Amino acid sequence: MSMQQTREKKKRDGRAIVAAAVSFFLLLNLAVTYIFGSLGWFVTTSEPPYYTLSGVTDAYFEAVNPDGKRVEVIFCMSEREMEETPTYGRILDTVKQFAKRYDFLTLRHLNVRLDYDALQGYAEEHETTVDSSTVIVTSPDTGESVVRALSTFYVYDAENTELQDMVYNGEEVVATMVGRVMGGERPLAVFTTGHGESPTTSLANHLYSAGYDVKTADISRDGIDENCALLVLAAPLYDFEEYADKSLVSEISRMRDYLARGGNLLVLRSPKNGGLKRLDALLASYGLATEETAILKDNASSIDIDGTALLLQGASGKAESLLSALQEISDAPIVMGDCGKITVTEGAGYTAYPLLMSSPAAEEYAEGKRVSVAPDGGYAVAAISEIPSLGGGTGKILLLNAAVFSDRILFDTDGYANEPLLYLFTEYAAGLTTPKGCGTLLINTYPLEGMNRRLAGVWLGILAGAVPLAVAVTGVFVTVKRRQGTGKKKTQTARNENLLA
Repeated sequence: MSMQQTREKKKRDGRAIVAAAVSFFLLLNLAVTYIFGSLGWFVTTSEPPYYTLSGVTDAYFEAVNPDGKRVEVIFCMSEREMEETPTYGRILDTVKQFAKRYDFLTLRHLNVRLDYDALQGYAEEHETTVDSSTVIVTSPDTGESVVRALSTFYVYDAENTELQDMVYNGEEVVATMVGRVMGGERPLAVFTTGHGESPTTSLANHLYSAGYDVKTADISRDGIDENCALLVLAAPLYDFEEYADKSLVSEISRMRDYLARGGNLLVLRSPKNGGLKRLDALLASYGLATEETAILKDNASSIDIDGTALLLQGASGKAESLLSALQEISDAPIVMGDCGKITVTEGAGYTAYPLLMSSPAAEEYAEGKRVSVAPDGGYAVAAISEIPSLGGGTGKILLLNAAVFSDRILFDTDGYANEPLLYLFTEYAAGLTTPKGCGTLLINTYPLEGMNRRLAGVWLGILAGAVPLAVAVTGVFVTVKRRQGTGKKKTQTARNENLLA
């Protein structure tokens, strides 16, 4: 064997040894990863809880569960599975904090296959499907239960898919479910239909959390349910019916009778929606006059560029007691968008007063032109009217003259006080106890955060095997190329030397 062949053989042997060593350590890495992962051998570090209870539920539970009736939270997913997925692990961690804080609450996990009979009873009772993503809250003392999906603990921002923002409001969801299994009749909130209304899911969910059962109704056909505690007019586009012959029953006459019986009316009225003359006349008869199409702008106190999302301040006078309770819960501002002014007038048979005001720098615009400047104290954009009822109670109207009040971003974050304001009105109107003041958590998610264990194993395999292998192959390729280049250079040098000789 020549000297050249000997050198080539040594090179090949060296490359084979390197390749064998790399392959051995790659296989060893993958084997150890698989064994430790299968057996559940992990090294964990102590981390702070996903979410820490604010403690505001202490007063809420004292009101809704003064006798300490037993409550059980049932997850249909194993503890280990929940812990392996951050979005579910956060829920489990929150419920564990509840169980530790309150003696009346316990937690257990059931299997949708092994415990089918027990879970099927809840499914049939609530006419729903129970699967691994279901959570059940039940009270053995009242016999009541609530079935919800784990996804309801989160509010996703569907409009902002790029940032993948979502809000976690698990503390309020758990408190709401506990409150709803305490038994007793719940008041009814009814959303009107048939006028192009736009009831937001967020508004309906928060009325549910406030303790209402929620439904929709065409009051022109069905009338107003005698059990209705709150009638909601959610930004109607078209007017309500009223007849020249007052002996005929119309939607407007039904609302008048409802208020006279002590009913409560929540009106979200967009100034952009013209043609609501009969509804406006109804409101004006109780001291709450509005104007169509005129929008308020305030560049000094707004959260948007064009000055239409107004930061509001509380009105003085009769509204101060309600607003002082709000300040005890939240010092965040109340925001409403595309607002119109309300002119509050005195009259017989009712007491009307402003609730929320714009800043004195606000201006009123119609068809792109300024038509007025705010008086001292600003424009009223939310107001209340109280109507003494025939039975000795009081009917109430809360008018919010704004197109935007109950949007998800305004209701489901701690940055604004819109949610506490709604809860305080329901307490004031219907005497309810609400889980107001619960903290939320704004989360920016990424594709890897929601991995389950199987997907995590795939990524671990890629990182533990494919990436090192790719690096090794690249290193071998670069080494071979360099040696080939060095060999060519030596050969060329030798040829040059021969030519010179």
